Amino acid sequence: MIKKILASILLISMLVIFIQCPTADIESPPAEYFPSEPEALAVNDRSNDGIYKGVITGKDRTAGKEITGSFKMVANNDIPNRASSNSIYVILNFNGETATIDGSSSWDGYCYNYGFINDKYNFKIPILKTGTVDTYNVSLIVKGYENKDVFFYFNISKETSDKLIKAYEGNFNGSGSYSLDSGGTINYTIKGVWNTIIEETSTEGAYFGGCYISDSFFQNINAEFDGQDTGNNNWNISLNDGRGTATGKVYERYASGTWTVGSDKGTWYGKRKF
Repeated sequence: MIKKILASILLISMLVIFIQCPTADIESPPAEYFPSEPEALAVNDRSNDGIYKGVITGKDRTAGKEITGSFKMVANNDIPNRASSNSIYVILNFNGETATIDGSSSWDGYCYNYGFINDKYNFKIPILKTGTVDTYNVSLIVKGYENKDVFFYFNISKETSDKLIKAYEGNFNGSGSYSLDSGGTINYTIKGVWNTIIEETSTEGAYFGGCYISDSFFQNINAEFDGQDTGNNNWNISLNDGRGTATGKVYERYASGTWTVGSDKGTWYGKRKF
């Protein structure tokens, strides 16, 4: 019976996706202001150079902690309030710390590899000549994490002269319950990181979290999601390949709303980083 109960709980937990209020470790402000209009130059709209923004969502399984991050890459694109005088640089937020790293690019016959290295980070973003990011080969090495069981999701969008990209870091929480065949109910809580990038009327991102019974962790939750603005800033987000939904509002400095998957439900929140 115990094995049957746990198997059922794990199955239910895989159907749950969500989102919540921010914790202190993602409250560090970005190094630059929040533009309300695109900063990307038209000359870079269809090239590998320009402005790229993204979010990082992941897990340090060794420490049992979620990972959150966001970044803004500027490559040969003049903007006001620059964070560096170098023509190529990235502003990287990682678990509450912010670093501005000068970079360079090299051509490998397939794409341009933009590299950013300092004493803590080694960040590589490969981009095709057309401006498409080779997301599969994006890599981030962080000092102190080399020998740990760590994984990252990267969601990246290219800003153009007529398309502003915004990056939000946040998290989610909620609760659910499971009725036992023998009678009675098991209640569980759900919480984790939720990060998203917004481009015009669409959004995509990733979440990572866990389910807990009496604060005892029993199941990982991780996946990517996408959504659309249905008008008047009312956002509908598809969760777990359509098995759940989230709704909410996206503003200049934050985004928030609710989510539902079956009888499970909760709230989500994101704070703008770029």
